[in-house]
Amino acid sequence: MKDWLKNHPKAYILGFILLYAIILLGVDIYYPGFKAASEAQQEEKVSPDDELAQLNQKLTEKEIGVADLKDQRMQGVTLADVQAHHPQYSLTELIQAIPTEDQPGDWRLKVVNPLFPLTEPVDIQTATAFNGQLYDERIEDPLNHLMEAAQKAGYSLTIVSAYRDVNSQEKNRQSMIQMYQAGGASLEEAKAKTDAYVAPTHASEHSTGLALDLLGTDWVQAKRGLETDYAKEASAQWLRDHAQDYGFILRYLEGKEAVTGYDFEPWHYRYVGVPTAQYIKRYQLTLEEYVVLLAARQGQKLTYQVDPSLPTD
Repeated sequence: MKDWLKNHPKAYILGFILLYAIILLGVDIYYPGFKAASEAQQEEKVSPDDELAQLNQKLTEKEIGVADLKDQRMQGVTLADVQAHHPQYSLTELIQAIPTEDQPGDWRLKVVNPLFPLTEPVDIQTATAFNGQLYDERIEDPLNHLMEAAQKAGYSLTIVSAYRDVNSQEKNRQSMIQMYQAGGASLEEAKAKTDAYVAPTHASEHSTGLALDLLGTDWVQAKRGLETDYAKEASAQWLRDHAQDYGFILRYLEGKEAVTGYDFEPWHYRYVGVPTAQYIKRYQLTLEEYVVLLAARQGQKLTYQVDPSLPTD
């Protein structure tokens, strides 16, 4: 072959030119086709309004009873609300990314708030923290792992509040109202201030045994309490960045007061499980928003109807 090429140099050159032409022609054919396909994909992207409309057409409505909140401080979350609160994501992306193991009605995902109060006592087995605080025994291992990880990172945490039954919650509310009145507030003002941070008697997550108020031990030793300034502390920032890896979410986010019904609480954490917590953290959702997306994945569109039988106190 080498001898033949030496004897026929023109054939060698022509062959090289032909190969080069084939490569160029292939690029010309492929690239416009690729570009056209990409443009077609861009054109297929629907607007947020169209996506919501198309999704709603596929879903079956499921009516949920809610408490009659006269002040309308919060309303049931819809897919439209989720879309409006998180415009950087498509609803399709949010739904497809939901952890596969999660199902509506899972004990980890129970929503308790003023719209969805407890109608009966929660039957749980409790575990006890070193300082006597009680919580659902099913979260004992994740909680211990969280506390140990914080300690290794240089932050000692204290559980200042955990499980409270309905009677304890009522006493807690009354003591807060009396404290505000002692400071000069009227009864109406005292109740309004209490409502911002303290759940109604039947609407406290603490009654599930899945919620914890966590503060840095140094903060507690300095005689500081449940204050929004705690968010600036290093231990609070560590919790915010790492709690999801142990199954806990910061429950009441800043800017989501109308969704959760409560002001920002940098100390209030809720167990939902590791995959779910990591998902919620990634997309900066609330639990209320998450259950709406989860229902949509199951083919359901949640709607809300006032149920006069539900407690509002």
